[in-house]
Amino acid sequence: MSEQKTTSLQSGGMEIIFWIEEAAEGDYLARAVGESIFTQADTLPELRELVKDAVHCHHPDPISRPKLIRLHIVNDVENHFGLEREALLKQLFD
Repeated sequence: MSEQKTTSLQSGGMEIIFWIEEAAEGDYLARAVGESIFTQADTLPELRELVKDAVHCHHPDPISRPKLIRLHIVNDVENHFGLEREALLKQLFD
């Protein structure tokens, strides 16, 4: 999946997906699927703004910048995907 998303973005794709998790400390972590974009924030509204800022920094050219940013909030990785967290992260981000 990440290989397909990277190809789509390199050719002027319109979408980027972020995986959102709540950390043990209560803040939120965001990682882009197929991209090396990471950020974190104390609240979801703050995270939303920081994700937009991170995408703009990573893709400074407005023409090649993804037009749609999706935030996929995952509360329980193992039950949601049927995989252990580390195995799933390896599949998505390696």
